Amino acid sequence: MEFQESIRQKKGKDKIVMLTAYDYQMARILDETSVDLILVGDSLGMVFQGAEDTKKVTMEDMVYHTKAVARGAQNTHVIGDMPIHSYDTVETAREMGIDSPLAPDLSLALGSSGISLLELTSAYGVFASGGMKARPFGILTVEDPEGNILEAHQPYLERTVDEQTAYLMTQALMGVVEHGTGWRAKALGRPVAGKTGTTNNYVDAWFIGFTPNIVTGVWVGFDEYRTLGDVETGSRAAAPIWVKFMKEYILEHPVNAFPVPSGIKFVPIDRKTGLLATGECPNVFLEAFKEGTEPKKICNAHQISQDHFVSIDMDLSKDGLMLHPQRSDITASTNRIYCSD
Repeated sequence: MEFQESIRQKKGKDKIVMLTAYDYQMARILDETSVDLILVGDSLGMVFQGAEDTKKVTMEDMVYHTKAVARGAQNTHVIGDMPIHSYDTVETAREMGIDSPLAPDLSLALGSSGISLLELTSAYGVFASGGMKARPFGILTVEDPEGNILEAHQPYLERTVDEQTAYLMTQALMGVVEHGTGWRAKALGRPVAGKTGTTNNYVDAWFIGFTPNIVTGVWVGFDEYRTLGDVETGSRAAAPIWVKFMKEYILEHPVNAFPVPSGIKFVPIDRKTGLLATGECPNVFLEAFKEGTEPKKICNAHQISQDHFVSIDMDLSKDGLMLHPQRSDITASTNRIYCSD
């Protein structure tokens, strides 16, 4: 299943870069102004070099909204402050069944090397199967006119990624469906993980999605190098085709959840700081970690110290008392008024 030389699957390998360093935490906060190059994919279709204002984002946000990040020195990708050598990324891709030529340089994370839809779909199958690689094949059996089986093929499974890492990748890709560019796949009404992709000038659009039972890939494009049209992204052009096919498939298959392997720990995380959430944190999400890699520091960004309060004893039963009309941080309680300074 080869289209053109390859089908210019430029946006899939950023997830291979992530997999190479997946002990790096999804809740980790990154400062976009410290990143030399940020490629924003099918959400916005623009390239930023630096930023005027400091913007704090998590690794999770970047995955959900198709941001591939590259920063650093020769042949090294840097996610935050963690270097990932390009040769390590190529090795990971090879272990997952990608055989196409891959340039071991910084541009690899941005998708400069093309691979086939078959290769990329097969690689995502490693996530779906809990870290097991199965080489794709097109013929199950060959039979003679009497129905005798002359040849049969069975998938050969080989572990290439540990269960915990595969599950963390699956969790991240489920987030793409729940909160990001893969939102159309929610129409299936069951656990789904996946990723959209869009190449430069909207030349190619794709969506790779999977359930615990099946992984399916869709590519949309022309045989020649020309644009599909403005905003014809993976989310808009490819994902609806994927959904239509999968709606037929699931009619005969029960709903299954992605199994959680041993060694995975879920902890509440404050979205602003990436630290362990407390009861004072207003925006909390539950994140999966390999046991021992979860954040140890507790968020204190939302705690209000008693030193920041003053109290005034007064009789609130008297008429004529009016709280400050433009200070929402002033509250009255029985015989006291509390005001943060």
